[in-house]
Amino acid sequence: MLVATALAVSAVGFFRVVWFISIGYGYAIAAMAGLLACLAGSGMSWLLATQLVVLFAYGARLGTHVLMRGGQAAYRRAAQASYGEINIGLGKIFMIWIAVSLLYVMMFSPAAFLARQPPAVPALAVAGLMLMTAGLALEAAADWQKSAAKIFASERFCDRGLFAWLRFAVHGGRPI
Repeated sequence: MLVATALAVSAVGFFRVVWFISIGYGYAIAAMAGLLACLAGSGMSWLLATQLVVLFAYGARLGTHVLMRGGQAAYRRAAQASYGEINIGLGKIFMIWIAVSLLYVMMFSPAAFLARQPPAVPALAVAGLMLMTAGLALEAAADWQKSAAKIFASERFCDRGLFAWLRFAVHGGRPI
């Protein structure tokens, strides 16, 4: 059922190929989290329930962010300049669709495994949940900061907030 869900949701890529790996990815993760929550029902552990809430929030936030960003004129111009219209043929598009859908199921599989069997080391699972939540918060903050920076300088790369820190750290502490 997870494969069918990933295939159905990521089929949005048939409208634009890049949507297989952007909008399709985010919403596929959210949809699989919702499906697994429905299948597990009221008998799921608090650990699984929390993991599914975080996964749903991650996927829904990412898919919505990418969808909204795609509506901005500056982003569309930059995307057009970067990769234009992708014309690769229907056979290759189907292969991409199937491959990314299977990838999304594999990426989601730890949640499915948790639904089948409680973790051997619950403390490690709790640490994983904390890391997931921190990653979600960090990604959301970075996207918000970048969107805010693009309002003032739509053609310029973002070098404020988290992006300034990351660019500084990646380049060995040297300003670039």
